[in-house]
Parts: sequence; C-alpha cells; structure tokens
Amino acid sequence: EGVSWDALRELAAYKLIGSHPHVLELYDLILDGGDLVAVVSGMQRTLKEHYVLREVSPASTAEHLQQIDAALVHLHRLYFVHRDLKPDNILVHDGDVVKIGDLGHGCFFRPGFNPTADMGTLWYRAPEIAAGRPYSTASDLWSLGCIAVELLCREAPFACDDALTLQRLHARPTARILALIEAASATYPATRAYLSSAPAGRAARVAQRPPTPS
Repeated sequence: EGVSWDALRELAAYKLIGSHPHVLELYDLILDGGDLVAVVSGMQRTLKEHYVLREVSPASTAEHLQQIDAALVHLHRLYFVHRDLKPDNILVHDGDVVKIGDLGHGCFFRPGFNPTADMGTLWYRAPEIAAGRPYSTASDLWSLGCIAVELLCREAPFACDDALTLQRLHARPTARILALIEAASATYPATRAYLSSAPAGRAARVAQRPPTPS
C-alpha cells in the first residue's frame, strides 16, 4: 500500500538486470512506514547537469558515450529496452563514471512481442516510435545518437515542440541537423549509424560496438 505500480516495476527491472559498471545498481530496499525506499549506488548529478556545470573535453565526452553504449549492450543482451534514454536519466560520479538509471519506462522483450506504445521524451524519440510502428532495442541507439550530438555540439538535434514536427524532422532533417550529426561523428563515429532512420541501419552498427569497460 502506498507504493506505486511504476515504482515496483522499476525496482523489479533493476533486480532482474543485475550488476553492470554503467547501470545504476540497486543495493537494498527498505520499508520506511508506508514508503518503499531504494538504496542505489551513489552518484553526484545527472549527465545534463554535469555538462552545464563543467567544460568537458571531446575525448571525455567520447568516453562517457562509450560507457553508455556498453550499458546498452548489457541491457539489450537481456532483451531489455530502456525507452526513455536522455541526459536527465544518466548519472555521473566524479566526472568520469556514468550510469544509466530511470528504468521505469523500460520493458523486457519476448518472442512475438512488438511494442508500439508512444514512449520516451520527444527530442530523443526514435522515428519508429514517433510514427507508432513496432520498435526494439534499436530505438535506444537512436536516443544515444541524439545524446552524442547534444553533448558534443551542445545542441539537441531534434529539439521541437510537438510530435508532428518531430516526424517531419525525421523524414526531412534540416541542413543544420545534418551538419550537427557530421560534427559529432568526427569525435564519436557511431553517431551517424545510430541516427539512421531505419532501425536495421542502427542494428548493423551493433557488431562494431566497443567492448564493455571493466
């Protein structure tokens, strides 16, 4: 009683996913009166806050992106798609270690399961989600591509106010968007592949992903 279904689902996801150096870790659950308190790995700030407060070198940004990518490798091998990856849902410790958090919107896949629910924050939403088509783990890679551009260029490539405008930008990206993608790809080459409009194009990049940092 008093514990929301969303909170319970997120806690269950942490438990099922287990430990990874770049996924927020759930250490314990404590019942405090009517509230369920989660004890998680200590982090200092969100990735968004970190990049507002500090000047981060392109090399350090590339390392952050590789860590996020490694976390997604782990999640996707467990058939888990995050569905709301963005700088606000990624946490930073000591400026060097990043961990994906906020798993409450995620889901596990199973054979024959083709989700179409409209999930994720607008600016980071993959074309197939925006169009109401079935999606998969490849949608998280699109979100990572958006994050790469935002961190490296200090500008969100698909910033807009409504879903219809987003679909238009997906179908016909502006010259500015294309330039931002090329600029980010110079430092993090996977960016271009992850922002492929076709999920298969993103999936083709998976075999070239970096190994999971230890």
